[in-house]
Amino acid sequence: MEFSNEVKARINDALFVFQQPSPAELNAYTREKFPTTGRKIRNNMVPAQVKYFDRWILRIENVTVNGKAVTSENKELLPAHVKCQLMSELFDRPFVDMEEDEGVPAGDDLEGN
Repeated sequence: MEFSNEVKARINDALFVFQQPSPAELNAYTREKFPTTGRKIRNNMVPAQVKYFDRWILRIENVTVNGKAVTSENKELLPAHVKCQLMSELFDRPFVDMEEDEGVPAGDDLEGN
């Protein structure tokens, strides 16, 4: 198994390369997606996904918008829904597949309740 400081996503011929966020950066991203005010949680997912896409993207290859090549330098050309979809796929998925995890049976807590 090989680990890298980059996260790559391929869609057909397009390539998106992101920096691998640290645990602190992932926590900040999660807090920004769902900020709390008192006991209320607000959904701020789309602005947070766009902001962190723009912050973490390192390289974009083989992507065009209206005939213009999109790169990490002009990433603002990329529609927000594309940025959000990539962020959801790469950074909003659980890191452990709960259906595959055999550590704790579904419905049980660590004490077996």
